[in-house]
Parts: sequence; structure tokens; C-alpha cells
Amino acid sequence: MKRLPVILVLVLLLAGGGGGAWWYMNRDAEAPGVGPPAEAGRLPSFVKIDPIVLPLIQQNEVTRFVTVVITLEMPVDDATLQVELVKPRLMDALFTELHSLFGMRMVREQGPDSPLVRQRVKLVSERILGPGTVDAVLVQGVSKQRPGSG
Repeated sequence: MKRLPVILVLVLLLAGGGGGAWWYMNRDAEAPGVGPPAEAGRLPSFVKIDPIVLPLIQQNEVTRFVTVVITLEMPVDDATLQVELVKPRLMDALFTELHSLFGMRMVREQGPDSPLVRQRVKLVSERILGPGTVDAVLVQGVSKQRPGSG
């Protein structure tokens, strides 16, 4: 007879736990506005920015030029048009940011595809294009050239 209350308490705990888990798992699916976005079927757009040629200056002298190509991953279909509308401001902001970044020894040693460079390019791009408009950034260093070597 002493086992009956223990078994009854265990059954109630299991039933309560199972019911709570079921309720917790199913409440998110029924909540309004929760779920996959309406644009889930869309593929992201990749917008390649014109190459940016950066002069690297050390001790008041241009030591070399670095050509950098940036590709932005954007979640909208008309991303190319969106970038073209603000292209002069975007290019100026990117050139300024990259020039200041490449003044740092750490960035020069790690190269243009360092996490810091990608993060800062994304921040600058979103400042010009709007928050949430850039999903990811690819930064490629195409060439390094010494001045005077054609």
C-alpha cells in the first residue's frame, strides 16, 4: 500500500512534464509572426564593388599599392540597383576605412581578408546602405605592387 502513492506521484510528474514539454514545443509554431520569413525562397544577391587601389604609406613614402575587391552579400533582389544609387558615397567610405585599416601593421600582415577588415567593411556598408542590408562580406586582395613597377 505504501507503493501506490509513490507510483501515483511519479505518474503525475511524468504526465505533467510531458504535457509541459508538448505545450512548450507547440506554442512557438502557433504564435503570430513567428516562423520562416515570406522571402525564405529567395536567393541572396552578390554585388561586386569596383576594385579599390590603396596606396600604403610608411615613413611619408608610398611603399606599395594594394588592389582590393569587395563583394557584398545582400538579401534583396534589387541589391545591384540599391548599391548603384549610393555608389560614390559607398566607394569613398570604403576607401577611407580601408586606407586607415591598412595603416595598421596587424592588418598588413594578416591581409585584406582578416576578420577585422570584413567586420569594418560590413559596418561601413551598412552605414551607407542601411542597417541589415548586408549579410556577409568577401574581401579579396588581388595584387600588391611596388611603385614604379608597371
